[in-house]
Amino acid sequence: MNVRNSVAAAAIMLALGIPSAASADVIWNVSGTMSDQTTFSGWFSLDIYGDITGFDLTTQAQDPFTGFEYLPSDVYGPEAGPFPTPPTYWVGFTDYYHHTLRLQFANDLNNGAGTDPLVTGLLGPSWECQDSYQCNLTTGDAVAEDLRWVVNGQATSGNANNIPEPLTLSLFGAGLFAAAGLRRRKAAKAG
Repeated sequence: MNVRNSVAAAAIMLALGIPSAASADVIWNVSGTMSDQTTFSGWFSLDIYGDITGFDLTTQAQDPFTGFEYLPSDVYGPEAGPFPTPPTYWVGFTDYYHHTLRLQFANDLNNGAGTDPLVTGLLGPSWECQDSYQCNLTTGDAVAEDLRWVVNGQATSGNANNIPEPLTLSLFGAGLFAAAGLRRRKAAKAG
């Protein structure tokens, strides 16, 4: 076997032997009820590292709360991660401390598709805060009229599909091209 054939065989084995796939972002649809009987709903997405890649969440208005639509254009630094330790998981959105929404889930959201309940209750870890410099506190130290608590809710996802990486597709194509070349060469020698 000459060098060209060895290179071609290696390319085919490489292209067919690497089962690489990148996970698509997982989109979580979330909804629930606040302590003042208003609702919130929307979605957020997490990449394979647990970082928030997109979101659109809306809370309803009820005096004194104005309600708010948490969008990437209005919110800085959305945060997510295990808290305080896995398996619980939280996400947080704030627009420079005028509105803050914090949601804590019972399970790790990086596990893919399914349903995950929020950790809820008065003075619990899931809440919305408005017009208070203390919105960044998670201890419940903000003034009562600045806070409303999440009393029930859950997140649901069903799209934890794997998609091929571009490199995998390129290697597969190169392997097919090499196999076709070897076949033509073999046919030319035989005929």
